[in-house]
Amino acid sequence: MKFAPLAATLVLAIAPSFASAEDGSLRADEAIIQQQVMSDKRAVFANNMNLTEAESKKFWPIYDEYELELKKNTDKLIELLNIYARDYDTFTDDQAKSALKVRMQLQTERLALKHKYTRKVAEVLPPKKALRFAQIESRVSHIIQGDIMSIVPLAR
Repeated sequence: MKFAPLAATLVLAIAPSFASAEDGSLRADEAIIQQQVMSDKRAVFANNMNLTEAESKKFWPIYDEYELELKKNTDKLIELLNIYARDYDTFTDDQAKSALKVRMQLQTERLALKHKYTRKVAEVLPPKKALRFAQIESRVSHIIQGDIMSIVPLAR
C-alpha cells in the first residue's frame, strides 16, 4: 500500500492554515486539497481491497456514504484548526477549554462512524475483506491524523 502521496497532500492542505489563516482563498484551497485527499484515499482502497464485481456493487455505495459522513467531521476539524491558527498568538484558556471539548467530541464522532460503517461493510463483504477494510481505514486514518497533528503547534 502506498500512503505517502495521501499523507503529503493532507499536510499541504492544513499547513497553509498556519501560514495565512485569514487568506480569502484558503477555504477554496482547502476544499480542493481535501477532494484530492479523498480521491487518493479511494484509490488506496480500490488498489487494495481486491473486490469482485459483485462485491464492488455492494461496497462502494457504503464507502461513499461513509466518506460523506467523515467529510462533515473533517470539515469541523479544519474549522477548529483554522480558528486555532487565527487566534494562536492570543489563544485564551476559555478558547482552549472550548477547543478541547470540540476536539474530543470530533474524535468520538469519528470513532462512532468507523464502527457504524465497518459493521455495514461486514454485512456485505466476506469477513477477511471486511477486516481488510478496517485495517486500511485504520492505517490511512492514522497517517492523516498524525500528519495533521504533527504540523499543529502545541498550545502555549
